[in-house]
Amino acid sequence: MRDPSLLDHSIKAHLEAENAYAKGVMANTEELQARLFAEMKGRIKEDDASVPAPDGSFAYYTRYVTGGQHPLFCRMPRDGGHERVLVDGNSLAKPHAYFRVAGVAHSPDHKLIAYTVDTKGSEFYSVSVIEADTGSLVDSRIADNNGSLEWAADSRVLLYVWLDEEHRPRRVL
Repeated sequence: MRDPSLLDHSIKAHLEAENAYAKGVMANTEELQARLFAEMKGRIKEDDASVPAPDGSFAYYTRYVTGGQHPLFCRMPRDGGHERVLVDGNSLAKPHAYFRVAGVAHSPDHKLIAYTVDTKGSEFYSVSVIEADTGSLVDSRIADNNGSLEWAADSRVLLYVWLDEEHRPRRVL
């Protein structure tokens, strides 16, 4: 659903009643839930990173920071140098109650980064394109994306899937 505030009142009331019922039934397990969550979290390496994928003069990878909930998409020059955080999911997520980055792709010439974001839980993603070196926004007018995108070999064309009103993939644009 594009705009959760437009949810029919009776459906919203039903969902809230279901949530209240579940919370009441599970109330006596809150301490156990907290212990289980802490145990599971203790088994996760919070500051994990993916294996760098070399491409041209850069190696691209994803990493997490301790206490963060969203990935950082980064690159590093292959011949040595400093890491550049291209897309910081934690920073982008701050003003939103819901946030998900679905796709990140760099242009073949390594100058542009495109990424898709859902801030409503609707799975209708918006696409932003930034300059890799500066982080400056180039474009953010692409909406109704399914979260996937790909650059053409010329680094000028960005291909993405457009979703129709019924959330069906309708066109590649």
